[in-house]
Amino acid sequence: MKRLAALSLASGSLALTALTATATTAVADSSQCTNYVAGSYATCAGHAWFQSNGEHLYIEDRVADGHSVAVHYTVNGVTKTAYNRNSANGAVVDLNLDLPEGAVITYSVCLSNSSTDLAGSCSGGIRDYA
Repeated sequence: MKRLAALSLASGSLALTALTATATTAVADSSQCTNYVAGSYATCAGHAWFQSNGEHLYIEDRVADGHSVAVHYTVNGVTKTAYNRNSANGAVVDLNLDLPEGAVITYSVCLSNSSTDLAGSCSGGIRDYA
């Protein structure tokens, strides 16, 4: 019986070690939507998502409401803004960021009039890894 318990314990340690070793690989994908504001903006009218494989940040306008979609993103302490002004029936904007493996990106998505974010529409922001 003691031998069986020792074998089970050793197997458990081995499995835990294997899980720990694979958890360090930087693989992530995330998504954000603009906020809903009653009477003003539809739920998820603007959408952005980051694909870690290839380091692409996509911007989508989902509602024909006359607003563009802005994404504010920060990499290595530098913040930039990109827009989708293609309207809801237009193409998704694809930003190929070409980031080094493990780089940190934070971003939020907002509805916009030209270059001004609409009050209350911005997502809370999210952090992801290349």
